[in-house]
Amino acid sequence: LNPNEKQLWIPGDELLKELKACDIECEIIDIQEGIMQFRDVMQKINKSCKSLNVRPIIHFICHGLGPNQNSRYPMGAMCLWNNYKQINEIIEWKALLYHLELINEACHFNLFVSMSVCYGFFSLLNIFDNLYRIPFCGILASPDPIYAVPATKYYIDFYVALVQNKDLNIAIVKLHQSMSAYEE
Repeated sequence: LNPNEKQLWIPGDELLKELKACDIECEIIDIQEGIMQFRDVMQKINKSCKSLNVRPIIHFICHGLGPNQNSRYPMGAMCLWNNYKQINEIIEWKALLYHLELINEACHFNLFVSMSVCYGFFSLLNIFDNLYRIPFCGILASPDPIYAVPATKYYIDFYVALVQNKDLNIAIVKLHQSMSAYEE
């Protein structure tokens, strides 16, 4: 979405509703205060993994910059937008991966990440060569631009199939079916 467009609904709300209908414990953490709040949230997830033995799936919904789209961030970045508070901050992919690596270690290398973020996967691939270890056990992300309405539908179908079948292969097939149906 263009950050200046007024959204009629928040994609995360629809996803949350569907997951709760499947009896999945989940929450939306809306980053409204910028990078410091983002870091605090990542640290909270890390602590929960350690103290409660949580194995999280972290789903990001935000804007993304691909490599070389912005001269200040040649490797790309995630963008925190909040039209109401006029927040426009950048989290470089490398900084995100640092937090994910800490969480992945805290949950005994069981972190799954899904990203409803333009260029999320493509940008991360460019950084992997320089990492000591991959900061998650699995990722679902796009190498291209994505659009809020179909992406939300894809993720709802994916998570519902994952929960109902407890099988990642079935969930990925459902994701592809959902994407193919939307493109037709």
